[in-house]
Amino acid sequence: MGCVVLHKLKGSLEPCLIDQIQGLNTDQQAYIQLLPANFDKPIYIKDVPLTNEFFEIHRLPPLGYVDYGDASFYLSRRPLRGTKQGFTRGNINIPQSPHTRTPDYNNLVIRKEFLDMLKDRYESLEKTWEKISKSNEPLMRAVTKILAVSIDDLESVTLFNRGMKVGVCNNPRKLGPVFTLPKKFQYLKEEIVESGIRIA
Repeated sequence: MGCVVLHKLKGSLEPCLIDQIQGLNTDQQAYIQLLPANFDKPIYIKDVPLTNEFFEIHRLPPLGYVDYGDASFYLSRRPLRGTKQGFTRGNINIPQSPHTRTPDYNNLVIRKEFLDMLKDRYESLEKTWEKISKSNEPLMRAVTKILAVSIDDLESVTLFNRGMKVGVCNNPRKLGPVFTLPKKFQYLKEEIVESGIRIA
């Protein structure tokens, strides 16, 4: 499996998957797929010179929450020494979920949700909250790159920040997205409120 980098395309930076590299060290060409990729019927942009003129490999966007099935996974960069650049199977940390099957790198990078995360595109808080509050089954959804909310089978709603539980919603169906933070997470209040979530 290749690595995810940014392709300089018509004046913009588009996330892409480098699927194959051919040629010698001084004259390498890449076969790339723009994200979301399709491994069953790949659509390649072929013979792109593997140079700084065509790729941005150092200043990649930060990782964050990616919705997958009924869960949302907070992806983080795993520092590794080596020659590989970009996001790869080896340097993206995908946390284990106790409630659902954890996706692997291949399953994530081909999804629209992965592309949306890289581009910082998430549904509005109103739409996300509607899905959470109406769910009769456990469900977790991203609000931003660093925030997610979940509802469990007892209708308890939890706020997550960068993969940690940081708050609870005491009466979600009546009060909406209003959370209580314990004292140790009060320092997150300003950052959370900026996303539109209210803190009691």
